[in-house]
Amino acid sequence: MPYAQPMYQYGPAATVLPNESLSVPSAVLSLVGLMCGVTAPVGAIMGFISLKRIKKSGGTLGGRGLAMTGAIVGSIISALMIIYIVVIIIAVVASSN
Repeated sequence: MPYAQPMYQYGPAATVLPNESLSVPSAVLSLVGLMCGVTAPVGAIMGFISLKRIKKSGGTLGGRGLAMTGAIVGSIISALMIIYIVVIIIAVVASSN
């Protein structure tokens, strides 16, 4: 007597939310800022703008993780750049005296 194959029922298809338009560029610019710090502040600003738009959309836009990556990495790199510039200025002033 052959056994019947179990009937698998699949759930509803997962809906993929469209990414907010600034989330991907913010992550890319922030990560490029790891190599050359110039783009990190722009990536951070774009990340914060993107997070605000995603929150305002009421769940219709995705890309929150990318926007957070851009905001966090860009902010950290920007802060490190500012610290580096301040240290260089202090060193130059100290060496000129």
